[in-house]
Order: sequence, then C-alpha cells, then structure tokens
Amino acid sequence: MKIRAYELLIIFSSTLIMSYLGLSFRLLDDTSLFWPADTLLFCFLILYRSRDKSTKNKLFHSVTLCMTGFIGMLLPSIHLENDQSFFEKVIYCAAGSTFFITAWLTLIILLKTKGKSYSLLSKSYIFFIFISIAIGSIFSATFYGLHLSTKTSSEYVFILSRKWFSEELSSGVIFVFLFLNIAKKIKNVLKISQISIKMTIKKPFFILYPLIIIFCIASSNITLSVLAILPLIYLSLSLSFNKIVVMCSATGIALNYIYINRLIGVHNKIEKEYLFELSYLFQINTSVIIITALTASFFINGNRKNIKRIELISNHDALTGMLNRRSLNQHMMNIINSIRDGENKMMSLLVLDIDHFKKINDTYGHAVGDNVIRGFSTAIKQHTRPQDLLCRWGGEEFLIIIQGLSKNECLEIAERIRTIIEGSSLAISNGHAVRCTTSIGVSFFHLERIEDFHDAFKEADKLLYIAKEQGRNRVNSDINVNSVQKLIS
Repeated sequence: MKIRAYELLIIFSSTLIMSYLGLSFRLLDDTSLFWPADTLLFCFLILYRSRDKSTKNKLFHSVTLCMTGFIGMLLPSIHLENDQSFFEKVIYCAAGSTFFITAWLTLIILLKTKGKSYSLLSKSYIFFIFISIAIGSIFSATFYGLHLSTKTSSEYVFILSRKWFSEELSSGVIFVFLFLNIAKKIKNVLKISQISIKMTIKKPFFILYPLIIIFCIASSNITLSVLAILPLIYLSLSLSFNKIVVMCSATGIALNYIYINRLIGVHNKIEKEYLFELSYLFQINTSVIIITALTASFFINGNRKNIKRIELISNHDALTGMLNRRSLNQHMMNIINSIRDGENKMMSLLVLDIDHFKKINDTYGHAVGDNVIRGFSTAIKQHTRPQDLLCRWGGEEFLIIIQGLSKNECLEIAERIRTIIEGSSLAISNGHAVRCTTSIGVSFFHLERIEDFHDAFKEADKLLYIAKEQGRNRVNSDINVNSVQKLIS
C-alpha cells in the first residue's frame, strides 16, 4: 500500500498546529494545560494504518508516518523553546513519540491477541484504547525520567516523571475519541469528496452544557467546575457516544485550564514539588472521571443498539421484513389504547394468499418459493401506503390493515394488487419464469377492542376461502366488486 501524500500533509500540519497549542498553553515552566499532539499521532496511526501484507512495507509505512509527526512536533519546539538546547528539544519530542509508538504497538498486540480485526469496534475496543494510552504514558514518562536522571536528583526525577505521565494520560483520555471522530470525517471527505454530516440534537441540555462550561471557565471557580461533571455523568446514560466524546473533551480542557490557573495564583506560596503533586492528582482524577463517562456511554449505547436490533428481529419477518403475527397484535393494541372518545376507527382488513403456493414449492424447490414470497411482499409494499400495516401472517398468507379510506378505495387497492401479481413473473435459472396469482378476502370493522380485529380476521379469512372455492385469483368481499374490477381494467 503506497503512502498517500495527503496523509503526510494532514499528519504534519495537524501535529504542527497541536504542538504550537500545547507549548503556548504551558502556563508554568513545567506544567502543561494539555498536550494533544501525541494523542493525535496515535489516532493517525490507527486511521492511516497500512493494510499491506508485507511486514517490510507495513514497517516502512508506520516509520514514515511517525517521522512526519516527529518533525511536526520538533519545529514548534525549535521556534518557541529558546532556553533549551537542540538536543534537549529532540529528547522531549522523542519522549512524546515514545507515547504514541508504544500505545500503537500495545493496541496492535491487544487486538491481535483478541483475534479480531482492529478495523472493527468490538466490545473490548474502548478498554484497549484506554489500556494503550496508559501503557504509552508509562513508557513516555519512563523515557523522560531516564533523561532527567542524568542531570537532577532521583526524588525530583520521580516527581517530574509522574507529572509527565499524568499529562500524557489526561490528554489521551480527553482527546483520543474526539480526534478519532474528526480524523475519520476528514478522511471520508477526502475519499468521497462530498459528505453530509448531520447532527440531530434531541435533548435541550446538550445545547446548555457548552454554556455551563463557558460559565465555569469565566468564573474560574474550581468547586463549581467540578459540579459540572454531574450532568456529564447523567447525560452519558442517554446521549449518543459521539456527543459524549465532545462533551468530555470540553469538560477536560475546561477543568485543566481552571485548575492550573488556580495553581498559578498560589505557585509562589507553596513548594514546587507540592504544586506538581496537586496537579498530578487532579489530572489523574479528571482522567478517571472521563474514562468512567466514556465507558458508560460506550456500553449503554452498544446495549441500546443491540436492543433495537433484537426488537427489529423479533417484530419482523426475516424473509419479507414485514410485521410478524405477534407484532401486528401489539400494534393493534397500541391503536386501541390511543383511541380518543368519539374518534372513528373504521378499518379495512385484507387477507391475501398466494394461489397454489405448495405446488410452486414442490415443482421448483423452497429457494424459488422464498423468492416468490419476497417478490409478492415487494408488490404489496409498492401498492400500499407507508401508514398501512403489513404483516406476513404465516406461510404464504399476508395481512394488510388500512385506515382512513372508504370501502371502495380499499377494494381498489386489493384489486390493483391482484392485477399486479397476476401480470408479474419471476425468472429462474433454467430460463423459465414462475407466475402466480393471489386470492384476497376483505372485511371492514370498527376497532374498539382486540376482539373486533380477531372477528374481522375470521370474516376476511372466510371470504378468502370462498374466493378460492370460486376459482382463485379474485377479490372477495361482502360488497359487490364488479365496479371496482371495471375501474381497474
């Protein structure tokens, strides 16, 4: 897989910007507000990974991406860090590179051990991301500590290394999913050239939350800011994962900014070691809170999707996608419960049956029979309204429930479906075509209780049986349909 020029351009420019931001927000000499460049490069390694089968080509691809990111981090350091030698700047960038390289390798090992492709979001994916960030932070802090050990005391090395670890961990937890989502959208824009990104805001509180964050930053009140976490935890139980990612990132940035601002106000009054201890503990606690919110949101949204999938499977026929018998009965109960006093609930019930379907199955096989049922259901869907209830009652028998139309209009629909089925055919592999017809029984009823529906079904089923006795391929109702047949013809 060849390295695309636009990938290198995106990685270089994005890392350059994020490194400038990280260095610009170093509010104290050794304390960063956040350091997003390393996390961004970790995300790029995930999204722009090589799919080449050759290990050599994969290695070359990954090294090229890492070197591009390294240069993007080094240039801002050369420009802004005038009090450091070039060698120290390279060492600091190498410590940052240690984070995203070891995090990336950890993620690969974890996912290979799991035995699943890392292009898929499995249930363990979010934990693998957090574990990779933690391992990357440990290795990066260790590299940084080894460098410091050559020029300072061991006690101070431990304090600064731990502070480096908390900065890497906090930045990774705050930004990783936000960057993954943004980078994925940019990748899709460049791939497809046009993409429509729509965001439906269903809860007003999602709009209010940014205002809460802005108010907290403006007030610089750390107690009030910590209280802003409470609605975040609550919303993680109801909003989509992508929205919670944005909110967690905003919360993490705001809390770091407010807290470090407070530290600046007191840094002349307390020892530097104690200052780093406070900063370390705060960033670790913030990381734990955000990990909790993201994990809860990830699994709750996953369970919600699974429940919807199960409901869809349990309520619909697998072959046709129509409602099944149990689901139709539930729909009828919902309609009964929603009826208001004096409301007219006149309905029409069509019971359709494919004529001689057993003969089709016996002659051509069940696979052809299934295709006939699919084609039959498609014809029904095309000639009914979206609000009509369509059900595969069982085997080759189907039900249609129509509301809000007159008896003649319902009979017109029934006759139109019969005519369409009669004139259609299904091509099969040997060049022959399978033709079929349908018989339809139609009854009319007022829905006040579920027994009304059951009685109407018995009536329509009886009319269907009479239609079959009269020669099949006809619509049978308790009113004359000759005028309807003439109208359709």
